[in-house]
Amino acid sequence: MLSWSEAIDLVADQYGFAGVVSVDRGGESDFAKAYGLADRAHQLPNTMATRFAIAATLWTKGTAAGNAYAAARLLRLLNQVRPDSVTHAAQWAATGASLDDPAGVADLLGVLRVAGASGQVTALARRAAAHISLDNPAGVALLLGALRVAGASGQVTALLARDPAAHASLGHPAGVAHLLGALRVAGASGQVTALLARDPAAHISLDNPFGVARLLDALRQAGASGQVTALASRAAAHISLDNPAGVADLLGVLREAGASGQVTALASRAAAHASLDDPAGVILLLGELREAGPRRRPQC
Repeated sequence: MLSWSEAIDLVADQYGFAGVVSVDRGGESDFAKAYGLADRAHQLPNTMATRFAIAATLWTKGTAAGNAYAAARLLRLLNQVRPDSVTHAAQWAATGASLDDPAGVADLLGVLRVAGASGQVTALARRAAAHISLDNPAGVALLLGALRVAGASGQVTALLARDPAAHASLGHPAGVAHLLGALRVAGASGQVTALLARDPAAHISLDNPFGVARLLDALRQAGASGQVTALASRAAAHISLDNPAGVADLLGVLREAGASGQVTALASRAAAHASLDDPAGVILLLGELREAGPRRRPQC
């Protein structure tokens, strides 16, 4: 079996890694080494005192504090260089990771699954389904997906039983769209109905045209034609025009939804007031404005 030094040296050499690696266990340092150059222009090597070593320390401390994302990243590294050490770390992560961020927990579940830590997947899935915060719709959607991929059908059922549709924040359209999609995939028709009954089309922010486009798509797929019409009208009249690429995306979705009146209204606003600061976005918007324009009849 490779030692820490041999294993990490191998990976560092393979990927040309430049930085600091520190492995602590039980309050004691198992391994610490600097790799590569801190300053390529002056050919200055990294040392354990190089300033960015602070980031590695913070990453480790983040894991110790229960940060699920930090735990997932450390487990990925361990699974690559010291797979024999994954079990102990996985046990801690499953029981000690914070449940404040459902997206982070979803990421950690995926890492545990790939590492073959099935017992820890089950333990974390049970904790998350019972106690995760439900106000972040995108995070809950990611967690539902991670539980489903992990085969944790019982925990999917338990999480749905906590009524995420009633607790999800409706401020961010992309998050609501993501949750609607995840609920549909989970076969939770009652939850879909409950979320639609809260009328997200009337409450979401119109600051992000990409997010509004995603929600329009999700509402259309859920068969909520009335809310599609209502949101299309709100967006056409009030969507922010600061992001021309986002406005172009929204125009395309409105066309696909058959909202011709809203396409015309938004196209008129965009042509007169859209920001010109992003050349690539403006090119996309011009293409959509061309599609939205009146069709010429062929000459006989």
